[in-house]
Amino acid sequence: MEYNVGGYRLDFYDKTLNLVIEFYGDFWHMNPHIYKIDDSICIWGKETIAKNKWENDKARLEYIQSILKCKSVIVWERAITLNKNKTIEQIIDIINDKNIKYIELNGN
Repeated sequence: MEYNVGGYRLDFYDKTLNLVIEFYGDFWHMNPHIYKIDDSICIWGKETIAKNKWENDKARLEYIQSILKCKSVIVWERAITLNKNKTIEQIIDIINDKNIKYIELNGN
């Protein structure tokens, strides 16, 4: 279920768990396991450099976390492609671990 925070649309937010899950496409978010820091792609007719995309994504997530005070999970497309079942198990483990506040799953 999508949820809006300060003009940002979240892929998934559960108030009970206070958990945000964002699904990052390897192309759209320029997966650092695929793109180098100075690589560029064209998104909606505008050239985007990986470093800038990563900084913008980080700032967006930090803003969301400052508002919701939530646990955040970034699930990269690559993780799901490489091993969907393992990724689901990792998400469940993260939900149950009270010490984790932020994590990225990238298929490692």
